[in-house]
Amino acid sequence: MVAAVDDEPDSDEAPAEAIGAAPPRAPASAQTARLRGMVEANLAAMWRFLRRLGLSEPDADDAIQEVILVAARKLAVIEPGRERAYLLRTSYRIGCRMRARRVEPLDPELPDPLPSADALVEQRRARELLDAILSRMTDELRAVLVLHDVEGLTMAEISQTLELNSGTVASRLRRAREQFEKLVAQAEARIKSGGQSHE
Repeated sequence: MVAAVDDEPDSDEAPAEAIGAAPPRAPASAQTARLRGMVEANLAAMWRFLRRLGLSEPDADDAIQEVILVAARKLAVIEPGRERAYLLRTSYRIGCRMRARRVEPLDPELPDPLPSADALVEQRRARELLDAILSRMTDELRAVLVLHDVEGLTMAEISQTLELNSGTVASRLRRAREQFEKLVAQAEARIKSGGQSHE
């Protein structure tokens, strides 16, 4: 995972210096403390969101670092109490951009459905299956589904995070669930067929 923000980063883009000239400015230490608090409170959610958007672990790490730099530059204009919405919205935009830039295509095949007695392996397979199903959904539908059903955001929070009206959020969530259920049914049929073929 990504380390917390240092008090004295080596880069010229250090959070305290990257805020800009928006008046009035809080002391550098207060700005750094606020940025660190925002990142630490939302790091796990950003990581899960980016991974569910289809980014690899290295790409998710890079995306989070970019989100932190953006948040550092924009810290003065991020409204108190809306830090999570800002970070997730920025994660969505950066994650989608990184996926669009990626040269190699996503593998459309689902993970090998062979069973395993090891609970950890089964858990890993379940995550791989979820990622494979989500990879077949559009970014717009996947984002709403993950934010609501995985991260537990309310409809109002999703509306604020993705800057969508409530009707659009509700419509996308309904369509996302319908598509997800169809993809799950297809995956279950594939697994069943695969199991029978090995008998």
